[in-house]
Amino acid sequence: MSFFSAPIEKMDLQDAQKLMERSMHEITNSFQKVPGSAMLIRYIQSSYQDDPVRSAIELILVIFFVRYLLSPSYATHSNNFVTLSEEVSPPFAQEDKGKLTGE
Repeated sequence: MSFFSAPIEKMDLQDAQKLMERSMHEITNSFQKVPGSAMLIRYIQSSYQDDPVRSAIELILVIFFVRYLLSPSYATHSNNFVTLSEEVSPPFAQEDKGKLTGE
């Protein structure tokens, strides 16, 4: 019997379990091909036995780090500054402008 013989709407519990088991097996095999994965698995197993709270905090930090790496970067050197006209700028800004120009 094929895993995709029935439409997803009509998939029974056994087919769903088989699909999940097959997917987890493929993910596990793919992960084990990555260099250093065995060391990472041993580290996670040993740290979870010692302190499960630390493992949860580490997982949150890893998720945050990956999210940070995948977020778009923004240029900080562009000239997208808002310039205020003389009638809008507050008096202290005019005083600071005078100090900077030497007036």
